[in-house]
Amino acid sequence: SVKCSLTKDRVAALTSINFVWEAKVRDPWDMRFSELLDYKGNHKDCLVPQQFPANPQLGKWVQTQRAQYKLLCSWESSAKGDGNPIKYERAPSLTADRR
Repeated sequence: SVKCSLTKDRVAALTSINFVWEAKVRDPWDMRFSELLDYKGNHKDCLVPQQFPANPQLGKWVQTQRAQYKLLCSWESSAKGDGNPIKYERAPSLTADRR
């Protein structure tokens, strides 16, 4: 059996600061999207460098999203069957800031 070191006083202390007892694990995609929103709020664009020192994972994630979007457009074009690729510029804010 495992001994519990959490006392009623410790529970009360944690509860008093709105401690979340049943934290749900956030989807990694949602976490990165939230980080991207923060980045955009600070930098006024979504042009996260691929090797972003402040958050290397975010830079890689943004590049992955762009690559996945290109694949999606290519797949949708193939499914449409007219041979015309869907324009990359149609992407929402991830590419809208490219200049």
